[in-house]
Amino acid sequence: MKRLSLLCISLFTLSGCNFFNNERGTIESSAISIQSEETMEEVSNDASESISIEESSSVQSESVDPNRQGVFNESALTSTSYPKSTLDETISYQDLDNELATFYSEHFDNNAKEANSQPVDDDTMAQLQYTLDHNEILKDLTAVADQVLIEIDDQENYVTRITIPMTYSEAESLVKDNDILMMNEGLAQIGGQRLVQLNYYDPEENTVTPMHLANANHSLFFNDALAN
Repeated sequence: MKRLSLLCISLFTLSGCNFFNNERGTIESSAISIQSEETMEEVSNDASESISIEESSSVQSESVDPNRQGVFNESALTSTSYPKSTLDETISYQDLDNELATFYSEHFDNNAKEANSQPVDDDTMAQLQYTLDHNEILKDLTAVADQVLIEIDDQENYVTRITIPMTYSEAESLVKDNDILMMNEGLAQIGGQRLVQLNYYDPEENTVTPMHLANANHSLFFNDALAN
């Protein structure tokens, strides 16, 4: 059985461009975290609250809207060869949507909402892609950046999506803490108030799996099961 957990964890932000803590155990200030039952240990000793929603086996067979565009029902703004994102976890997308909306409403202020209400300009996106292609640490991950539109709590958010065309374990073998470094770079390029989504593509399974959806101050989603 899998669990969908809302973990409220104290924020630890690095200085400069390092928005994400490089300690795996305290990655976010707060997150809707997908975890396997074997890794349901507290993500941080400072965790003040943990709300777990256990899904019965019937949820796994729950009819999913065929028109839903990925885990976050995102609308791609440019064409992509990747399939829509999915999760293997036994969760309800309706529950996920509700948890995202609640956290977004309670923790994202008007400045953050306004920052994500307009697309990132083309020059900034081009600079981000150039950096991903040429950064000495990140270039071997061959990541691709684009933008998607995600509606959360009836608010449209233009989200920068970064997709690494390999599994997390393969990426980690190339670059340690690759997801943290990738999120840091994305946020440094587009601005800390904006949301960045980080995905991994498994070419053998032809699946895209999200790991992060976050800005510099808050994480809406963290796929802990993918990292363990």
